[in-house]
Amino acid sequence: MKIKPENFNKLKNAIEGILTKNPNMLQHYQELGYSTMRYRWDLYHAVNINNYMGANLYKYLNDDNIDSALRKITGTK
Repeated sequence: MKIKPENFNKLKNAIEGILTKNPNMLQHYQELGYSTMRYRWDLYHAVNINNYMGANLYKYLNDDNIDSALRKITGTK
């Protein structure tokens, strides 16, 4: 992965915070017929409300790089 470890950890901690409050989120998405990609990126956008994370990540990453990190964090394909 190309993401810097400190940015990965920030992203991971933020996403885990959401998932702690919403433990059935993936199941709910699957029941609605949403893809795991939609699930990952909705989580990303939920933690990126003020665009701080995106502004820093997009300085050196593209969507594919960010999605790789999101797949690792969420354990989805």
